[in-house]
Amino acid sequence: MFTGIVENLGVLQKNEPAGDGVVFTIYSELPAAHFTKGNSILVNGVCLTVETYDATAMAFTVTLVAETLARTMFKSAELGQKLNLETSLTLQKPLAGHLVLGHVDFTASVVKVAPALEIAIPAEFMKYFPEKGSVTVHGVSLTIAKRHEASIEMAIIPETIHSTNLGDLQIGDGVHVEIDMLARYLETLIPQK
Repeated sequence: MFTGIVENLGVLQKNEPAGDGVVFTIYSELPAAHFTKGNSILVNGVCLTVETYDATAMAFTVTLVAETLARTMFKSAELGQKLNLETSLTLQKPLAGHLVLGHVDFTASVVKVAPALEIAIPAEFMKYFPEKGSVTVHGVSLTIAKRHEASIEMAIIPETIHSTNLGDLQIGDGVHVEIDMLARYLETLIPQK
């Protein structure tokens, strides 16, 4: 589990085929203690498992299986690409964003980048995005500022632009979107008419 508060911008150094998946090697300036084999790490909103860590190169590896590639934008990842990184939530870590699982629900296209980030939302998912609600975009916890018929807007503060890869987005780019888990649970618990 995560909070959607990006701790470091990693860089994709290698993208190597591995069966029907790929192995990413990602450079990160986060402390080595976070990269123990088996630790979870949020990479652009996707929960992945650390497999190896090279302290000299300050790089870790993760395997993305076919299912992950099919549901994310990682199938078109490019070397040198900046990746939002967050280590898993602990009892010592403040819950500054909202609870994030790292399970991408869908990918969306960027409609507008300024003055607010606007992304297109498929009709079947619009019910999960109320104004002032939470959404995770590329692993970043954001608040929905405006809700349109087929899109949502999020105001992005300068700190978020500086600390994440959201400032690099262009119109037409794809992003990973995770629906707020509270909305998912409420839908399951409340009887549907």
